[in-house]
Amino acid sequence: MYKYIIVFLFVLNCSENKMEGHAFRGAPADNIQEEAAPKKPKQDAGSDVAFERKLIKNGSVSFQSEDLKKTRQRIDTLLSKYDAYISSDQTQQYPTQIEHNLTIRIPSMHFDTFLNQLEPGDKFKTKKIEIKDVSESYYDIQTRIKTKKEIEKRYLGLLSSATSVQDILEVEKQIGELRTDIESYEGRLKVLENQISLSTLNLRLFQKVQAKGTSFSEHFSEGFKRGWENFIWFFVGLTNVWPFLLVFFAMIFLARRWWKKRA
Repeated sequence: MYKYIIVFLFVLNCSENKMEGHAFRGAPADNIQEEAAPKKPKQDAGSDVAFERKLIKNGSVSFQSEDLKKTRQRIDTLLSKYDAYISSDQTQQYPTQIEHNLTIRIPSMHFDTFLNQLEPGDKFKTKKIEIKDVSESYYDIQTRIKTKKEIEKRYLGLLSSATSVQDILEVEKQIGELRTDIESYEGRLKVLENQISLSTLNLRLFQKVQAKGTSFSEHFSEGFKRGWENFIWFFVGLTNVWPFLLVFFAMIFLARRWWKKRA
């Protein structure tokens, strides 16, 4: 009888894993794509409680600033005001412009407000906002975690009443597999929760600057420096070919002596 119970729970767990394969094959939690027409999350039969939509909102914005220092100060103020933070900050300087590339993580509830308050005084070049509905996947993972934990509890109950070593080892094996599945699902859920609670904004801001001209003194200084370097490299080159020069001059000397004897 005891073995029949283990087999029943094992089959139940295998059925759950089979369903998992169809639902998640090739779709990791951190790369879930939005469907063209997202389905509504499943609800319990007879329940009138509406499920909260789980949305991932990200964006990328590029704009020109007249004063990067003031713009950055305004961004820092918004970061503090809306409990956001910069996860990546890069600065690049070109002959005609200075460019900042920021990756900002913002609480999703403040994303739109944060973005709107970036606009005054600056010229937007590009703006792209993406919203992905991951409600179905989110609640599906929650359900699977709950089911796996219920099966785990049953195995733990069997483990406490097991008498033979073979039964104990078999139950412990199944518990270990269940625990691995549960931890994997919980990891997926944490990734989704992080993406849902914090929006990502890729911000590129740049300021145009005038290219500096080169004066005569700078040209002269640069020419003198390059001339001296070439002079040094000339002597370095001679040290590499001195045997050939020695043979060359020896041949000229012998040729002249031969010519004089003939004359």
